[in-house]
Amino acid sequence: MIVLSTDFGLEGPYIGQVKAAIYQQTPDCRIIDLFSDLPCFHPEAAASLIAAYCQNFPHGSVFLTVVDPGVGMGEHTPVVVKAGGHWFVGPGNGLFDRVIKRDNQSQCWQIVWRPEALSHSFHARDLFAPVAAELAQGSFPERKLDLMVVPDPALAENHYSHVAYIDHFGNLISGIEAKGVSLDAVLMLCGKKISYARTFGERAPEALFWYENSNGLIEIAANRASAARLLNAAIGDRIHI
Repeated sequence: MIVLSTDFGLEGPYIGQVKAAIYQQTPDCRIIDLFSDLPCFHPEAAASLIAAYCQNFPHGSVFLTVVDPGVGMGEHTPVVVKAGGHWFVGPGNGLFDRVIKRDNQSQCWQIVWRPEALSHSFHARDLFAPVAAELAQGSFPERKLDLMVVPDPALAENHYSHVAYIDHFGNLISGIEAKGVSLDAVLMLCGKKISYARTFGERAPEALFWYENSNGLIEIAANRASAARLLNAAIGDRIHI
């Protein structure tokens, strides 16, 4: 199984081209679209989402994940990471820092193979998709990889104390793991104080609250309203506890 998580969006040819590259190598592969709207230019936000949402997938799933900036640039090595029983394929720009941090047995490889036709701007299709396809077939592409020293996660925990994602309803998903936060805690976002509620029905219409979402992250919402609109919040806004 390959799980796609990108900032490509649903419009345009990009997701289709990545899938075509996978199917060309492994026609029977199962592909799941997890995110096509990861926050553009915010790999640190995407890192917290990938770490939280990968946990519901079967052991051995392959996560093909791409968020700019840095894809194709020399300082961001294309990598394969094995952590938490899953494979992760994508740019080494911080996307996998949180899954690495969670598993002290994690391993990391640099993708040294290059296809004959490699575009400067579409490594997801030309480089990552073929490697992910091999992993999904159960074969380790040893000739394409060099083992690396596992990098120290570059992102400190306070990098995750931001709005990481805004869903269709206007709910604000943070990178903060709820298990370490007291239910008595009051959050501050965009100048507003926000207290805890277990679920939406415990608050009046348009009342703001925070809760633990189904993937273990703190989420800020409003009953029957868009929290993003009420707060005028955006990806990257800092959340204070």
